[in-house]
Amino acid sequence: MMKIAIALLITTILSASVEIYQDKVKQTLLPKEKFIGFNANIYAYDKYNDLKIIKKECNESQKTHCISSKKIAKLKTKIASLKSQKDALSMSLTKLSMKIDNPEQTISFVQIISDKIAEIENNIKDNKNLLIIKQNKMIKRLMILAVLLISAYISDAQEYKISIQVKNLSDSSLYLGYHYGDGFFIIDTVQLDPEGKAVFNKNKVLKGGIYFILFPQGKYFDFLIDKDQNFEITTDTVNFLRTVRFKDSYQNDLFFRYQNYLNNVYSQIALLREKQKTLLGSMDSLLAVEQQIEIYQNKIYLEKEKLANQHPDSLISVLIKAGLPIIPPPAPRDTSGAPIDSLFEYKYVKTHFFDNYNFADERLIRSSLLNNKVLEYLTRMVPQYPDTIIKEVDWVLDKAKANDEVYKFILNTLFSYYSRSSIISDENVFVHIAENYIITDNAPWVNDEFKNKLKEDIALRKPNLVGKIAPDFTMQDINNKPVNLRDVQNNYVVLYFYNPDCSICKEVTPELMNFYRIIKDRGVSIIAINTGEDKNVWKTYVNDNYMKVINVWDPKNKSGYRELYNIKGTPLIFLLDEDQKIITKRVTIEQLMGFFNSI
Repeated sequence: MMKIAIALLITTILSASVEIYQDKVKQTLLPKEKFIGFNANIYAYDKYNDLKIIKKECNESQKTHCISSKKIAKLKTKIASLKSQKDALSMSLTKLSMKIDNPEQTISFVQIISDKIAEIENNIKDNKNLLIIKQNKMIKRLMILAVLLISAYISDAQEYKISIQVKNLSDSSLYLGYHYGDGFFIIDTVQLDPEGKAVFNKNKVLKGGIYFILFPQGKYFDFLIDKDQNFEITTDTVNFLRTVRFKDSYQNDLFFRYQNYLNNVYSQIALLREKQKTLLGSMDSLLAVEQQIEIYQNKIYLEKEKLANQHPDSLISVLIKAGLPIIPPPAPRDTSGAPIDSLFEYKYVKTHFFDNYNFADERLIRSSLLNNKVLEYLTRMVPQYPDTIIKEVDWVLDKAKANDEVYKFILNTLFSYYSRSSIISDENVFVHIAENYIITDNAPWVNDEFKNKLKEDIALRKPNLVGKIAPDFTMQDINNKPVNLRDVQNNYVVLYFYNPDCSICKEVTPELMNFYRIIKDRGVSIIAINTGEDKNVWKTYVNDNYMKVINVWDPKNKSGYRELYNIKGTPLIFLLDEDQKIITKRVTIEQLMGFFNSI
C-alpha cells in the first residue's frame, strides 16, 4: 500500500497543479486519523523525538511554500494587468490608424503607442519566465516536504513499541504473543526491571489481531493490536481485567471497558439464575425473573451493535460484530397462520451464517473467532454426511480465497480438524481436503516431503472409505478352500480382522461370537480374517473361541488385503451392507451393538 501511495504522490506532483497536489497528499500520504493538514501539527500526537526535526523542516518548507504562492499570485496578477494595458493600447492604436486628418500627428502617436506595446510585451515575457521559475522552485520544495512526510510515516510504521509496568512484580520475564485459531505463538520476550517496567520493541510491524502478554505461573491477559502499535500498559497481577490501563490506545480502552461491561452484566444474569433455583414452585415468579434476564441479554446485544457501528473498520468493531448472532425474521405463514416452511429459521441462519465475517480481513485469523465459526458451521449447520460436508468445505474454502493468509489459515484448520476427528465418516472429508488441496498447487506452503508422505497415506485410505464398495479379495478357509468376498451375500457382512497373538483380540473375539449368536438371524454374516502366519495356532484359536463363522486367512498377503483395508493393527471391524458398501469401520463391539440395536 505504501508503494502505491508514493507512486500516486509522485505522479500527482509531476502532473498536476499545487492545489490538486495538496488534496492528493491528504488522501494518500497519511491515515485519516493521523493527518491534520499542512500546518505545524503534522501528527495528532508526537510519537518519536525525530519527528520534531521533521516537523520543523516541514514548517520551514510550508512557510516557503506560502511565500512562493503569494509571489506567484502577484506575478499572475501583474501579467494579467499588463495584458489588459496592451489590449487597451492596441485598441487605441487601431482607432488612431483610422484617423488620417493629421498624418504627422497620427504617426507620432502611433509610434509612441507601438513602443509602449513592445515594452509591455517584453515585460509580460519576463514575468512569465519568472513565474515558471517560481513554480518550479515551489514544486521542488513540495516534493522535499512530501519525502519528509513519507519518511516520517514509514519510520512510524516500521516498529512496535509497547511499554508495560506491572505493579507488585519485578525481575521477571514477560512474553508477547498472539492467538492463531486455537493455538498460541510467542514472538517477543522482555525482563522486568526492579520497578516492574519493560518495553517490547522491534523494528517491525505487528499484524492486527488479538495478542496477549504472558506472566510467570501461566497468567496472561489479551489485548488488541491494530494500527496503533506504540502505547503504554499499566496493570496489576491481582486482577488484570480490573486494573489494566492503556495510554495512546483507544481500541484497547474500548476493549477493556467492553469486557468489564460484559463481566458486570453476566454477573447479574448469574445471580438471577441462582434466584430461579429458589423459585421452582412458582411459575409466575420464574417467568418474571426470566424476563429480567432477557432484558439484560437485549442490553448486551444493543451494546455490541452500538460499539460495532461506532468504528466500523477498527479491530474492536470487527471482533464484536463477529460475535453477533444471526436473528431470523418472522417465518412466512399461509392464510391460516401456519408456517409455510418449518425449516425457515434454520435455512435463514445457515444462509446468513457468515454475514458478520469479512473473509478478506486477515486480522480475524489472529483470534479464535474465525476458527470456531467455520467449525461450528461445518459440524452444526451442515447435515453430517460426507458428501454434504465436502460440498460445504469447498464453499468455505472458496470464500476464504478473498485473502491468501485467511485461505491458508482455514485450509490448515480444516485439514488438522478432519485428520484428528474421531468420527469415522470424517475420514472421507480428510481425504478430499488432502487430495484436492494439500498435495496440489493449492497449498504452496506445504513442502514436497510432506506431500509425498500424504500421497502414500491417501492411497491406503481411499479404497476403504465409508460409502465405498469394500475391496474384493479371495482367501483360503481353514480347509484350504478359496473364499471370495463377493460370494458372501447377506443383509449385512461383518469383516473381523484379528491375530491369535493379539491380547485385545482375545477379549474381543468371544464378545463378538456371543453377539453374533443374537444377530445372525437378522441376515448377518461374519468373515473372520486371521492376520497371523501359524496355521496350527489359528486352528486352536478358532476351536477355543467357538468361531462358527467364515474363517479365512492369507498369510502371504497374496490378495493385498493389508493395503486394501489399511491394516495397521488388530482387532479391526468393518460393517458392510447388502451391496457390500462400507457402512462403518474401526468400530468397537459396543458400537456394533449400538448400530444393530438402532435398526
